[in-house]
Amino acid sequence: NLKTSFSAFLLLISIPVDAVAGSDPTYGVTIKPHQPHTVRLSNQDINRVVCMGGEIGAVRFSQEKGIQTDQDGPDLFIKFQMQQLGSQLSYVTARSEFFIECAGTTFTLKARPSALETQTIFLDARGEGRRAQAAALFAPMSQEQRLLMVTKAVLTETYGDAYKTERFDPDLSVSPFPGVFTGLLSRTRIEALGLVADTWLVASGVDIELSELMFLRPDFGEGIQAVTVSRAEMSAGEQSRVVIVRAVGGRY
Repeated sequence: NLKTSFSAFLLLISIPVDAVAGSDPTYGVTIKPHQPHTVRLSNQDINRVVCMGGEIGAVRFSQEKGIQTDQDGPDLFIKFQMQQLGSQLSYVTARSEFFIECAGTTFTLKARPSALETQTIFLDARGEGRRAQAAALFAPMSQEQRLLMVTKAVLTETYGDAYKTERFDPDLSVSPFPGVFTGLLSRTRIEALGLVADTWLVASGVDIELSELMFLRPDFGEGIQAVTVSRAEMSAGEQSRVVIVRAVGGRY
């Protein structure tokens, strides 16, 4: 059993997963999902892969390359076996690809075996589970229902796990209308939907009636999907908030 052969070694390097699950690791390489990563692994010692945010699932690689793996919860251990070349034994240097499932998300590692000491790779899947749940929550809705739900959440500041909000100190520097000034109050990202909701503070020095159509302009960003004015009729000296929901895909 490969796990048994690892036991003495693990006593020397094992770090409780709880120590790194809630914060960034203090050693090793940390990678994110959704794109391949090239990493260097030891071709002499046992390498450790840690799933941050869940447990290791399926692990796929080319079996004919003589690679041994063992997994236990959030840990995966990788060992490259030596190659027989005639009467000589040599360490593996050929690149291998690993497709490793961590917390339900697949990471692609392009591993280059090298003459290194044991390496530790952290797969950062923290938040992936929440994003998947958010996507499932929004899936049955029409786009109009999604926009309404996002706007209501931003106006009432009742954010769930799907929302990530950044707040600003508005300087009221954007002035697209005579006598009216606007400044960005907050930006809420909903990654599961590829949407951003901007909340603008509107301050008026004149009597004015605001309309949603007034904010369909480049000053307030591209990809505008919905505009909601919290207070349309304004007298001089009064303020209002405007929520603008934009489609941005992966561009934040």
